[in-house]
Amino acid sequence: NSLSIYLIDKLSNIKLIQSYIDQDNEEIFYSCTWLYNNKTNCLLVAIAGLRGTIKVINIIGFEIETVLLGHGNAVNDLRTHPMDDNLILSASKDESIRLWNVNASICIAIFAGDKGHRDEIL
Repeated sequence: NSLSIYLIDKLSNIKLIQSYIDQDNEEIFYSCTWLYNNKTNCLLVAIAGLRGTIKVINIIGFEIETVLLGHGNAVNDLRTHPMDDNLILSASKDESIRLWNVNASICIAIFAGDKGHRDEIL
């Protein structure tokens, strides 16, 4: 239930920079992805896992910017859109992939359905 960010220098020395510990002791994070908020000029990281919620964290103060809700089961993977850092994709055990607008904190599209995936998406 934690996220740690390390700095590795040119001599391969490793130094802990920041650490985030989730309030939910039962949460297990499976995936993270980096993104950049153009409005606030802040570097963010989105994390998700067992509980199916996506938490977007500002890495400067390690404060939660937003929580994205919608999946009905664990989130197995997250990816930032290659052309727009405000968009992330999430793949879930609920057999769906969702496209999220992080700035607006909304789900834009759900890729699932009757003829869609038949098992969890990794």
